Amino acid sequence: MRLLGLFRPSPKETAKPPAKPTAKKLTWREKAQLITQMRNEGNADGIHPFLNDTERGVQSKAILTLGDLGDKRVVQTIIGKLQSQDWGVRQSAAITLGKFGDKAAVAPIIEALKRERREIIGRGHPEQVGTHPATGETLLVDGPLNMAKNPRTGATRVIDDNRRFVQSSMVSALGRLGDASAIPLLEEICKEPSYDNVRKSAQEALEKLRANISNLT
Repeated sequence: MRLLGLFRPSPKETAKPPAKPTAKKLTWREKAQLITQMRNEGNADGIHPFLNDTERGVQSKAILTLGDLGDKRVVQTIIGKLQSQDWGVRQSAAITLGKFGDKAAVAPIIEALKRERREIIGRGHPEQVGTHPATGETLLVDGPLNMAKNPRTGATRVIDDNRRFVQSSMVSALGRLGDASAIPLLEEICKEPSYDNVRKSAQEALEKLRANISNLT
């Protein structure tokens, strides 16, 4: 006699446990809005995790926002961001470190600025210069200028053009930090053919540094 039917599990026993709700993956815009909300609430701690977000734009916003909040607890973390592969993150780090005014950032910014300049110049020589076709700026180059055209706007730029913004922000940060150890590099930038906006920032930073030093003596 077959008794298999007597051993069938009850519906309760076969029912699957309810699935755990999965956390919604936030978009870049939603993360940015959340960071803005936390800034308005003065919630710096809530912004800290975004410093290591997978989206570089989110990292940049978090860095700049913590600079606005003056949260110097993250100085060392942001110093590390000077080595990011993303130019926007490096620029944001320089801006925020300049706001913090912590002299611990001076040497790392100097080294990062030297690295930015080496990567643009490559193995070129100071006499190798070119002219930006759109702005007329004088550029230090390693061989022919590597040009690209924006398919949407038609604007022409040097492919490494974003680095000039990074350099300019680093130079300005050194001026704000007010440490005399930055003077030799700033003087060097002022003398060489380079991005015009970087050279101008270096001149302004030197004036600020020298004024600060004269006030201390």
